[in-house]
Amino acid sequence: MKQALRKSACRVFAMEAFNWLLCNVIQTTSLHDILWHFVASLTPSPVEPEEEEDEENKSNKENAEQEKDTRVCEHPLSDIVIAGEAAHPLPHTFHRLLQTISDLMMSLPSGSALQQMALRCWSLKFKQSDHQFLHQSNVFHHINNILSKSDDGDSEESFSISIQSGFEVMNQASITPLSQKQRLELCIVVCLKDLTSIVDIKTSSRPAMIGSLTDGSTETFWESGDEDKNKTKNITINCVKGINARYVCVHVDNSRDLGNKVTSMTFLTGKAVEDLCRIKQVDLDSRHIGWVTSELPGGDNHIIKIELKGPENTLRVRQVKILGWKDGESIKIAGQISASVAQQRNCESETLRVFRLITSQVFGKLISGDAEPTPEQEEKALLSSPEGEEKVHNATSDADLKEHMVGIIFSRSKLTNLQKQVCAHIVQAIRMEATRVREEWEHAISSKENANSQPSDEDASSDAYCFELLSMVLALSGSNVGRQYLAQQLTLLQDLFSLLHTASPRVQRQVTSLLRRVLPEVTPSRLASIIGVKSLPPADISDIIHSTEKGDWNKLGILDMFLGCIAKALTVQLKAKGTTITGTAGTTAGKGVTTVTLPMIFNSSYIRRGESHWWMKGSTPTQISEIIIKLIKDMAA
Repeated sequence: MKQALRKSACRVFAMEAFNWLLCNVIQTTSLHDILWHFVASLTPSPVEPEEEEDEENKSNKENAEQEKDTRVCEHPLSDIVIAGEAAHPLPHTFHRLLQTISDLMMSLPSGSALQQMALRCWSLKFKQSDHQFLHQSNVFHHINNILSKSDDGDSEESFSISIQSGFEVMNQASITPLSQKQRLELCIVVCLKDLTSIVDIKTSSRPAMIGSLTDGSTETFWESGDEDKNKTKNITINCVKGINARYVCVHVDNSRDLGNKVTSMTFLTGKAVEDLCRIKQVDLDSRHIGWVTSELPGGDNHIIKIELKGPENTLRVRQVKILGWKDGESIKIAGQISASVAQQRNCESETLRVFRLITSQVFGKLISGDAEPTPEQEEKALLSSPEGEEKVHNATSDADLKEHMVGIIFSRSKLTNLQKQVCAHIVQAIRMEATRVREEWEHAISSKENANSQPSDEDASSDAYCFELLSMVLALSGSNVGRQYLAQQLTLLQDLFSLLHTASPRVQRQVTSLLRRVLPEVTPSRLASIIGVKSLPPADISDIIHSTEKGDWNKLGILDMFLGCIAKALTVQLKAKGTTITGTAGTTAGKGVTTVTLPMIFNSSYIRRGESHWWMKGSTPTQISEIIIKLIKDMAA
């Protein structure tokens, strides 16, 4: 307990110091250092594995390397839970520090490493008590802005980086010298080919051994002979027309060729043998092993000469390579970007990773599939708790947070293919849940003891998954593009009307809220086809007034499924003089008074039957019927 209190006090002072530094430091490098130390202090140290088999150690090392850059920071309260209320100042200080980071985030250079580090500060294992702060901190607004820039392509335009092929860039550089800023921003990526097999190679001696220079193996070699004894040894490369040589590489191994070492190498190039110019001279160590490379200038330099010197009369060269490209071939590498754009994309990737992390925590119940308590159980627990009002407020804000987060995902002008796939999976899951709920509802209705029953929250322990699915769809309906997409889902709307009559009250409340948002996007004719209405009423009410046709009471109307919810919540009392009323299903409340509800008389001979009116069975809570009445009034307004 004492140790936990000490940790809490130290962390409060440390975070206050971090907060003060962030508010007073100006240099970007200093800000980056402060944020880096904050992230490093909360990042869990890797656990040293015990001695195991070699294969297991290798796999553990690989996993550790993969998770090194994506490790999630621990919550400051994670290891001091035992402190209880004594650690109360810590959450407030922690939230204030994160709020400062959130306020600074959009003031930092867009896409910079500093902004990326500020985002990484939010890569935390948040608790349920932090959800209200997340909703109020504007961090999701900042995430939305960063991702919006990514979608609109602003990052590319902001840096004004043109993507060019390596050949074009190099030609431009040779014609017009690049400025210092252009050299820093410009990223040249070229793919050169091995042209050794199509060039003509000559040596100053032993031409029969030239094949050892181009066989691709450093185990073979070319060794000078008596022809150039006491003279400068050389290798001459003649590039045929249509060849653009960019690099020449020579492999020397002085550790194995002890009596045939190469200590000096000079590279010359030109249009002809008579006018060669030296471009590079290299002195090699007596123990040198490896390649010696020289870049060749552009132009019509078809002759390349390599002069070799050594302490002995003979020397050895193991390999020669010519790298370049042929005329007419493209050496462009797709996706050439500058370092600035690469950093911008890294920042966007970090933004998306943090958003996914927080999303997985907020929607953790849905992902884990844990059954959550019913509203009746929650209400009893909250009323019995001294902090009941605060918990109720947190539950409401948690729903707002979910809607805010899903709204960010679908806040673009159109849905991507991935987003459509996610929506399709949600719609399919709701379809399965609606089928299951209706089967359970029909089974309960068919039994005599439950003939007059209605779905209740107390019996809704199995509706947690359906409730969370509808919560996500409700959040999706918060955006225009989301509502338009949902209005086009025929099966989803059919399932919503099914759940409106068969689900538990809390699911029914979700359905009514969802219908309130989606129905304005659905035309009356489309709604009629969804619920099975064969024909719509005339648009002009005078046609109905002056019509001589008798109404068909068995004909389904476009509002009947809504009016059925209201009818099933009504209670009618019949009063008459005398004794009990006979011939009607009902209960006698007193002398000459009979109470009647729709479920009591649905199975009588007076009521119409048929599968098309299945929703007339059962009953509806009064609160739901009041919501439906308000919905119909708003639809008619």
